[in-house]
Amino acid sequence: MTLRRRFILALVSMVIFMAIVSGSISLLSVNLLLDRSVSYVQQNFINQWNRVLVSYYEEQGSWEGVQYQVLHIMTDPRQRDGGLFRDNMKVLVFDKNYSAIAGLGPDIGENISRFRDGEKIKAKLSPILVGKEIVGYLWLEDNFAIRTTFVSRTLSSSIIGAMLIGLIITSLIALLLGVVLTRRLTDPLKRLTQAVTSVGQGNLSTRIEPEGSTDIQSLAKAFNQMTTQLAHTEEVRSKMVADIAHELRTPLTVISGKLESIQEGVVEATPETILPIQDEVIRMTRLVRDLQHLTLAEAGKLPLVMKKVDLEELIERILDHFVIALEEKEINTEITGQALTVEGDSDRLMQVFVNLIDNAIRHSRVGGSCRIEFQTGSWDEKSSENGVFIIIQDSGEGIPEEELHRIFDRFYRVDQARDRTSGGTGLGLAIAREFIQAHRGHLTVSSKKGEGTRFTVWIPTNSLDVGHQPSC
Repeated sequence: MTLRRRFILALVSMVIFMAIVSGSISLLSVNLLLDRSVSYVQQNFINQWNRVLVSYYEEQGSWEGVQYQVLHIMTDPRQRDGGLFRDNMKVLVFDKNYSAIAGLGPDIGENISRFRDGEKIKAKLSPILVGKEIVGYLWLEDNFAIRTTFVSRTLSSSIIGAMLIGLIITSLIALLLGVVLTRRLTDPLKRLTQAVTSVGQGNLSTRIEPEGSTDIQSLAKAFNQMTTQLAHTEEVRSKMVADIAHELRTPLTVISGKLESIQEGVVEATPETILPIQDEVIRMTRLVRDLQHLTLAEAGKLPLVMKKVDLEELIERILDHFVIALEEKEINTEITGQALTVEGDSDRLMQVFVNLIDNAIRHSRVGGSCRIEFQTGSWDEKSSENGVFIIIQDSGEGIPEEELHRIFDRFYRVDQARDRTSGGTGLGLAIAREFIQAHRGHLTVSSKKGEGTRFTVWIPTNSLDVGHQPSC
């Protein structure tokens, strides 16, 4: 059953239920009111008769002559219509031994046990009390109750009929409203369903116009954001696959060419001919390793061996590693500030700063400088967590402003003319950012053309709660 039909069925069912409940309450209230009215009227007659009979007994001292008094009351026109008696009323007076002593009927003088409905009459007797002594009993039956029952039934039938008519009318109105409302509610959902089906078939450019209620508009906006993100993810995935294929094509071509030459006997299998093959294998191994690390870091599953790391000592070791490259380009290095000890994975942090310093040296001009500055403080004003800033500033040509937003993308190179033997895999900065984020840190870049590039790393002084493998 569709959502629209369910909604209409629920609306009509609710209307029918409410009509039945309200009608039943009305019917019950009317019957209860009529019953109370009958009981009140009948009790009023009983009380009046009781006062007359008590007064008679007190005056006479016995029930002698009470039959004449009762018949006089029943035949006196002044006692009708609001008095003690009216047409179709039955009255019987019994003494304390349950013998009928006054009233109309052939049973006067007989004991109640000999009456045809004696037990029923006895159950409805009202005691006549003089002082605290029961001197007799009164039985009164008024056909007004029967007439009232008839009125009650007639009124109940009218109420039920009106309720059925109202139920039919309100059900039709509810059905009409349900059709109109569900159309307004389900039309956007139908369009959304069609859009989802289109996306499922691979059309990631599908968008829907936000309209309808606020909730439907929010759903449409969320869907559009999702498809936009999916399209971007698919674009990144396709580009990544193309980049990986491109990165692997060159080393595979070199390996294939060298092996064919050896197989055909064009060149001999000497160390000199095998060395290029080994270099390309090493390059492919490094590419696969970098991709694996990057994928683990992006998924939050990168294993980290956390321990205390002296950042200043780490940077100095890295500079010692690049001492030959620094001397060849006559680059002056300068370290300022004092670094704190942080909790981190020294191998991962080593890889990050090797990438950043290598980039700084490679892009600095001959005779330039590479300045490394340590600062302490929180990342921004909203955070109270203390950490260390490591700022690496080179003296290169800088990065064009329109290229800065892509600097951390996979396989991205600012200088597209550089080949892969001198430019690495193009994954260094992407890996560096993910490794820093795995330490709950931040890595940003700023640059101006002709003024060099500035990389800023911030690492919290305590990263033990990042959720990775602790040191033993």
